[in-house]
Formats: sequence, structure tokens, C-alpha cells
Amino acid sequence: LLEALDGLVVVELRPSQLVAGQVATIMYVSGQFLLISSGIAPSVITGNFIPTWTGFGGSPPTGRIFYQKIGSLVIAQCDATGMTGTSTTTALTITNLPTILRPQTDPAPRVVCMVTDNGAQAVGAISFGVGAGTMVFYKGTAPPNAAGFTAAGSKGLSPYQTLMWSTL
Repeated sequence: LLEALDGLVVVELRPSQLVAGQVATIMYVSGQFLLISSGIAPSVITGNFIPTWTGFGGSPPTGRIFYQKIGSLVIAQCDATGMTGTSTTTALTITNLPTILRPQTDPAPRVVCMVTDNGAQAVGAISFGVGAGTMVFYKGTAPPNAAGFTAAGSKGLSPYQTLMWSTL
């Protein structure tokens, strides 16, 4: 099928013309073919894990992080309770990020988040190592400070917090 819409040529390919055997709409603009839509749905994986934390004494956080991965997009939500613990250092990390949630290319993403430091909420950030299972948390965002937490009181993540990043 070929039709012109306001000077644009729209071509609809038949399933036999696509490698995946799916219907797709391609738009031709200024000598370029652009994929507008396809019938290929991204994979969806859901799960949860109990983080292994560093930066705590005898009482680290005990809550879970629930996630849904849609294609390469990860959406993670913190548990309602158990996301803070007693701080004994100025650093905060999670060291067991599941393999399917790990970014695979540079630059590794940074995510803005809310952290708890010495019992008070603060703006923070998270960085990831490429392909690594460690999430490093920062207090502040300009520039983030990995050693910016107080080595006393409670620290961790805010309850119900939703985080998003790409694994690409």
C-alpha cells in the first residue's frame, strides 16, 4: 500500500516483507525510511529482590525492591517499609542488582532519587557500573557526593519511591 499524506509518502508493509513477520508502518521523509510502528511487543519481566546493602552497622534495610522491565526500560519501586537502616559510614550502595536490570553500555545512567540521611529526606542520585551489580547512592545532585551521607542516624531510600533507567 502506498498513499500520500500532506506531502509525505506512507508505505505499509505486509507481514511477508518483514523479518519478524509482523505488520509495520514505515514513513519515507526526505530520502529516509522511518519505522513508525510495528506489531512487535517488547518483552516484559517482573520480579523483586532484597538488596544487599553496604554502609550500615548491624541493622541494614530489610525491604524489597519490586521491578518491571519492559524491553530495555527498568521501572523499580521501593517497599513501603524497611528501606532505611542505622548508618555507620558515609557511603551507601546496593551490591546485588539482578543481572537483567544492569545497564550494558557507557555512559552508565544516573538516576535522581530521594534518599534518607540522618533521618531526613534529601535529593540524591544513583550511578551504575556498566554490567556491574552495584548501585552507588549519592546525596545531592550538583555534583553528587558518594561520601555525603552522615555516619549516624538512619539512611536509605524513601518508601514507595519509583526509579527508572535503561539497560541499553
